[in-house]
Amino acid sequence: MFAGHFAPVTVLQRFYPNVSPYVFTLGVGALDVIFGILTYLGIEGFSPNPQAGPMGVDIHCNYSHSLLGSIILSFIYGIATAGRSSAIIPGFLASFSHFIGDMLVHNQDLVLDPFSNIMIGGTNMWGNFPTFAFYFEMAFCLVCATQSHKDSHTLLANGLILFLHFSGRSGTSELLQKVFRLPEALQQKYTAVIITSSFIVPGLILGYILNRKKSLIESSKRK
Repeated sequence: MFAGHFAPVTVLQRFYPNVSPYVFTLGVGALDVIFGILTYLGIEGFSPNPQAGPMGVDIHCNYSHSLLGSIILSFIYGIATAGRSSAIIPGFLASFSHFIGDMLVHNQDLVLDPFSNIMIGGTNMWGNFPTFAFYFEMAFCLVCATQSHKDSHTLLANGLILFLHFSGRSGTSELLQKVFRLPEALQQKYTAVIITSSFIVPGLILGYILNRKKSLIESSKRK
């Protein structure tokens, strides 16, 4: 799940129109940004596994993507983005939606907490049914798009999300394989940069598009 993580953004904005779109566009990738930081520090990361599906890697993410870790990190994100409204729910939902999305498609690499190593998910869809996983994620993006507003900015945002889905089908695995050919000392650093930038850059672009829409609506109300 990559583009599918961004799919709930336009739905969340529909239900929370007064919240900055950046809370959602950056929030849906917050757990992977933490994963990138922990990968850089050598605490989490990837290891090659040709049997693990199209990406060809096992993911080690017991802190950032465990159920307990996801809840705590999403709660912190909700507090950090609450602003004057003191409403932590929008930020929490954006961040925690990432864990729900991963549960739907990940291989068995999601644990209850970082300490017990009790495995709770995902479905092994990536490894066992990679083609189905691709179309499942596409369908998820389309369903979310139907539940969002139909103005030009939102349609553009949803179009960008679908573009990310199709462009990332082979690009992600190829990029990771190139990283694994680097000297071992550089692998985790480059992996960290790839993971964090792959969520921060699209998040900023989507946030800009949807924030323009929000600004135009607020401007029209003042006239």
